[in-house]
Amino acid sequence: MANAKTRILLAEDTETVVKILKVLLEKNGYDVVHVPNGLDAYALISKGEHFDLLLTDVLMPGMSGFELIEKLHSEQKLPPSIILTAKQRDEDVLRGLNCGALDYITKPFSPNVFLARVKTALSRVQQNVSNG
Repeated sequence: MANAKTRILLAEDTETVVKILKVLLEKNGYDVVHVPNGLDAYALISKGEHFDLLLTDVLMPGMSGFELIEKLHSEQKLPPSIILTAKQRDEDVLRGLNCGALDYITKPFSPNVFLARVKTALSRVQQNVSNG
């Protein structure tokens, strides 16, 4: 897999955030697939599409990011995931982490810190694959 690009599924409904994240991630060598809501993300993953990382907003039409992660986790189909949201209350952060997300990033965020957290999540997953 050394030559294959890391595939990231971005579930986000705010176009400006999508544009910023796509440029940032693609400039750093990631292959980004965007969907505007949790239902579309669920459909892609359920039909067997492989993603190395799921980045999801929480507040989206149809299915929230929390619902998406909880449903995929319960079906044992959850890829490594990071929640990216404006929701900053402790109970929201805890819900996100307890339902299976590797990280919880609140908006607004620093692009450099965001990229570092994406790389850390992916390397943690890769270490688990290597050690497991």
